[in-house]
Amino acid sequence: MRILLRHRNGLIRKSAKGLLAPYRISCELSASADRSTNLPSLLANSFPKSGTHLLDQVVMGLGNTRDFGRFIASAGSSFNYGLRTEQWCVDKISRITPNEIVRGHIFYSPAIENALVSNRCISLFIYRDPREVARSLVNYLQKMNRFHRLRAYFKGLDPEAALLLAINGIPSCENIYFPSISERFRNYQGWLASEAVYCTKFEDVAGENQEQELRKIIRFYLHRSGSGEQTEDILKRMRGGLQPAKSHTFSGIQQQTWRDAFTPACIKAFKEQDHGLLTELGYEFSEDWS
Repeated sequence: MRILLRHRNGLIRKSAKGLLAPYRISCELSASADRSTNLPSLLANSFPKSGTHLLDQVVMGLGNTRDFGRFIASAGSSFNYGLRTEQWCVDKISRITPNEIVRGHIFYSPAIENALVSNRCISLFIYRDPREVARSLVNYLQKMNRFHRLRAYFKGLDPEAALLLAINGIPSCENIYFPSISERFRNYQGWLASEAVYCTKFEDVAGENQEQELRKIIRFYLHRSGSGEQTEDILKRMRGGLQPAKSHTFSGIQQQTWRDAFTPACIKAFKEQDHGLLTELGYEFSEDWS
């Protein structure tokens, strides 16, 4: 069933989730009020287009086995892309069952952080150079997801115009939440200061520091889960499951490809929208980059 939940065809993924729904509801109803005796749940949270499926593969290597294809998104589904309330997210988190793997694009707030802690949900958050995110988003909306609500705005644009739209966003658009890339990331930035979450960069998980980063993730998991499994056993399982190209949104793991895509106009627009984000995240030492 996991293969179907990650199939490239969206209809197949949704059908698989539908088939699992009765069992999921049964598990939610029978979940023990005392979760301390059960294996914690796992959340693979991400800033969109930062390596969601790569983190998913990492999380699956940690050992949890219950998977209903549950996905929680603060900005709604790709079909509507409207903001959901903080309480909606808290309610969804409260229904996560022990030993379950969940994925999401969940904004930070103290209430959501508290919901994860109270529900004994071990959370990992992945992010990426926002310039790479913009490039990846354009590729995704123009070439991959024909049914995404934002596709209508990107379809037919030349590469520069599409990147400018991904950087600047769509101002004050009715029922669609798509501000500038900097504002979009600020919704998630609180996770970087949370002691309840392990934050990782796509560049570390996919790059030459991969093994060191995976070991850090495993240590974080073992400390919070109480699992007696050995680090080397988990690491071996993780390595076997890391196959980024199997993601239905895969567009490559090369780094700094934004340099080939960004025109001078794109660089200028990004700097205007950046507001110090790249230096805060450690991708630049100053705002004088090109």
